[in-house]
Amino acid sequence: MLNIYFGKMPEAIYNTAVYFLNVYEDSWITDDFAREVIKKVDKSEVLDTHAIQSPVLGIISPERLSGGTKTLLLIKNMPEKVFNASTCGNNCAKFILKLAKERGYCGKPEGVSGSSWKGLV
Repeated sequence: MLNIYFGKMPEAIYNTAVYFLNVYEDSWITDDFAREVIKKVDKSEVLDTHAIQSPVLGIISPERLSGGTKTLLLIKNMPEKVFNASTCGNNCAKFILKLAKERGYCGKPEGVSGSSWKGLV
């Protein structure tokens, strides 16, 4: 189940970029969900576990993915943890909802731009 919390949570992981660098696994980058997120959010293509073709940066490693993409991959692969999703822009909303539907929860969190969720809930 996916839960959305508002306010401070001591157990939440706030620095998702640093956390991602320390815990991600190669298999996270090449699964279908990651490929779709990387393509839609970062406008990039996964070549293999350590190479992503970015139209702006050239070939990059997973460590250089956007904060939103890193957070989405953490949410998907570590469902037992609570992550701060403030690095997720509007382009991440449909992926958060996709994960929510897979985990038996779907709702429109207050405070998030309505346009992000239009046609998704």
